[in-house]
Amino acid sequence: MISKQTISDLISFAEQGNSAAQFAFAMMCYKGKDALKNDELAVHWWRKAAEQGEPLSQYCLGMMYCEGEGVPKDYTKAAYWCRKSAEQGFVDAQFILGAMYRLGDGVAKDEVEAYKWFNLAGAQGHKEAARHLELLEAQMSSEDVAEAQKQASEWDERENAAE
Repeated sequence: MISKQTISDLISFAEQGNSAAQFAFAMMCYKGKDALKNDELAVHWWRKAAEQGEPLSQYCLGMMYCEGEGVPKDYTKAAYWCRKSAEQGFVDAQFILGAMYRLGDGVAKDEVEAYKWFNLAGAQGHKEAARHLELLEAQMSSEDVAEAQKQASEWDERENAAE
């Protein structure tokens, strides 16, 4: 059990703008029990950290919008936050963003873009991404598959050059 003092210290760090503390407190609110369980508060603190560029918080905030937990369900906002996280290389966000493009949830349906994000997630070892790539390839023209692979490769090259 976490002491009240530890929680108080964590809140203090979060209020001072520490994104790690903001993420941790949001997670406590989301996963918490009894009085500490509060999805709206989790969203509040994940948003604070997400706005500072913290990729896991961006992903969590996107998923809250996907599920309508602590906020009204909004796929456009979900896609916005998942994209922020995916662009920083967070594999689960890349996979979710691929699914959003495949289905047209919160974004225009775009198989090339879906393939690109699934490809990037698969390159990082996301197990479901390979299955989704197979399903997409069966529906896409060879030209579209080649374009999606080119975009994924270019994206990956840019990211590796930035490191």
